[in-house]
Amino acid sequence: MPYCRSMLVLLAVLAILAAALARADVGLRVLRVTCDAAGDKVMVEPFALVAGQYSRDGADLTSLQGQSPLVLGDSIYYRLDNAGPIDDACKTAARDVDIRFADDKIALTETVKTVKTAATVDLHDRVIDYDWDPLGPTVWLTSEKAGIWGSCKGNADKTLHGCTVLRLQKEP
Repeated sequence: MPYCRSMLVLLAVLAILAAALARADVGLRVLRVTCDAAGDKVMVEPFALVAGQYSRDGADLTSLQGQSPLVLGDSIYYRLDNAGPIDDACKTAARDVDIRFADDKIALTETVKTVKTAATVDLHDRVIDYDWDPLGPTVWLTSEKAGIWGSCKGNADKTLHGCTVLRLQKEP
């Protein structure tokens, strides 16, 4: 019996070590804001790069080592290492969206005509539980139409696990 218990303890320790080693070293933490004004699409995605690697979804992010923000197409990439709050905006024909990232929280304010709605997403709440692992899973907020937002979770390669509706509340 003591032999069996020892083997179980050894196997448990090995499993913990394997899980710890499977996680990649975190390099830069990045916030990507995509604003497709013509298509009225907005996406906000926090992610971490593997240490020593500077590309994501085919985008070369090497220059983020020295400067921030970096504009590539309709996306703006911000380096988050010890930076203060990040503020960005997306203006489309149908709406204005203000985005603020601070303390691992994303605050969205959307204005359609004169009506303002807002929501704050905490990356560490029990549903999202994001831990900046560069190998995933990752999260992103997305909207393809005014007033309709989703909080999505998937693998680093964007294999979708699912989206939940993100409700924006009317501001007084």
